[in-house]
Amino acid sequence: MKKSGTDRQRLFPGALKYFGALVIILLITLIRGNAVHAGDPVLIAHRGYCAKAPENTTAAFRNAGKAGFKWIETDIYESSDGEFFIMHDPTVNRTTNGKGKIRSMKSGQLKKLRIDTGKGNPDKVVYRIPTLMQALAVCDVYKMTPVLHVRGISNYSRFNTYCRQFSFYRNIIYMIDDPKTGKMIRKVNPKALIMAINYKEEDVAATVRKYKAAGALHFLNTHLSHLTQAQINTVRSRYVRSCGWFINNLETALVIYNKGCRLMVTDWITPAVWKKYFAAHTAPKVSVGALSSGAAKQLTVKWSGKSGAGGYEVSCAPDSNFFEASAVYVKKNSTKVTMKVKSGGRKYYVRIRSYRKAGNGYYFSDWSAARTIYVR
Repeated sequence: MKKSGTDRQRLFPGALKYFGALVIILLITLIRGNAVHAGDPVLIAHRGYCAKAPENTTAAFRNAGKAGFKWIETDIYESSDGEFFIMHDPTVNRTTNGKGKIRSMKSGQLKKLRIDTGKGNPDKVVYRIPTLMQALAVCDVYKMTPVLHVRGISNYSRFNTYCRQFSFYRNIIYMIDDPKTGKMIRKVNPKALIMAINYKEEDVAATVRKYKAAGALHFLNTHLSHLTQAQINTVRSRYVRSCGWFINNLETALVIYNKGCRLMVTDWITPAVWKKYFAAHTAPKVSVGALSSGAAKQLTVKWSGKSGAGGYEVSCAPDSNFFEASAVYVKKNSTKVTMKVKSGGRKYYVRIRSYRKAGNGYYFSDWSAARTIYVR
């Protein structure tokens, strides 16, 4: 498989053998210095914190910041006179007291409209359609990384000029619906971080290749109904990070998390809510103990048992990303397992996590740090 170079270097330290330190620094930059602790996915506030205020309003953005969101998703359209506005739909019909397509309306008309629908507005507070600059200003105050869904734009140069005025410019995620839009964004910002939307269950490997051929792809955002384990594994093996949207149920969020998806677009699951739920529905973390290799193509793993664990999953792979991993499950009273590998005479990476059954599901701890062993 041919590697794509600098785009991969910026996001995936495990994919590189010689530039790991540089990659780690760039990854830290990507998440704006906001540490993603063990057990924490990147929760992205959908159209702002729209469970607390009407979607895509400055109030929804401020509420997201106050609730502790570090990333925020919103939608961008361009008016007929070249101003950029925050609105999910191509028309103002659903959420305002006006009618018409944004592309056919002037900025003065749009600024006069009143947003008159949406949750979190029982007293009918007068909200206006925010401009791009107003939305980014709120992100700047609360140190949130914007995920900008570019929906209806023609003047990419001016759009880029607006974005460049903020300190988080290099960290902005541009969410797109087609490769052509990504190509236009990369033309004005060659180092732009691109998130593509996968609307249907399809050949995700081909989708990734299609977007990379047009310039770059760093994230693939998929509806939760298509966010299968196989899809996540395929995307990850292409050095792209999986993201899921409409993750509005805590149990579903945990299932998605355990599949390996760490970016979730949500209407209401705040970092504090997730932390409390995760603590009650996860298993204790465990570490790899002694490693040994006796017979050819075999390795033995030992660890210390943990109270509260229902069992353990031990995984080994010839690569540090565990793309080609095999795994075994062992009962809670076990603290040792011997695994067979496909080929000897090479180094293997080993990691472990515990799990426990709760209701109809299984809850896993985070993976341990990987250790290595030479298998003869």
